Amino acid sequence: MKEPTDEERARLSGSVMRVFVNIVKRWDLPERRQLQLLGCRQREFHRWVRLSRWHKPLVLETDTMMRISAILGVFAGLRQLVNTAEEERRWLLRPIEAEPFAGQAPIELLCVSFERQMDVRQCLAGVVRHIAPNEADENFRPYTVDDIKWH
Repeated sequence: MKEPTDEERARLSGSVMRVFVNIVKRWDLPERRQLQLLGCRQREFHRWVRLSRWHKPLVLETDTMMRISAILGVFAGLRQLVNTAEEERRWLLRPIEAEPFAGQAPIELLCVSFERQMDVRQCLAGVVRHIAPNEADENFRPYTVDDIKWH
């Protein structure tokens, strides 16, 4: 993946930050979780939110942009699989036995690192994608959100 240029980050940072804030508000996540999702400090986060709301110049670091991108992917996957914000939130907060969760709630993995965020995103993408079976898959059954069992 090609790293975005400073100009690309400057063009996208404000809108990306506003979208992130709307998603975490929809999920009703406390500020502590929001900071963990982005891997940043409170002061930095407040400055980013303020600049993005006021449509002032903001250039997020590539790592932050990548983390937000992962959260956007999780959000997009959930929007295709469940019907309400409450169902999205319930999915995020309930422990799931299946990999990559191993008994943890998705939000726990999302707050660890970008790599773990991508694990969650890819898991949801696998549920969303109904990859057509080939001849070796005689007993193919699409993977559904119900297959990701939670307690």
